Amino acid sequence: MATVILGNSMTKEKIEEFIKKLRRGDDSMLAIVDTIIEERKRERILGRKKGKKEGIMQIVKSMIEEQLPISLISKITKLDEKEIEKIEKNT
Repeated sequence: MATVILGNSMTKEKIEEFIKKLRRGDDSMLAIVDTIIEERKRERILGRKKGKKEGIMQIVKSMIEEQLPISLISKITKLDEKEIEKIEKNT
């Protein structure tokens, strides 16, 4: 039931922990709500981080295309020069 309700939003370990709480009867509805809320918060945070990183990568690629010096790209984006060189090789 938990996997049907939560789908892929939780790790296997979290689902197992969730099921144990339900079996013990630890305020089962409250446990469900708390677990879902916490997992959704975690997903939002991860999504924001991923979006931010993707945005920075696009900016770096544009800067490389404009032939800006790697040192300047690093200074602006706060990325390590080696990481920028790696992006440059894959562009």
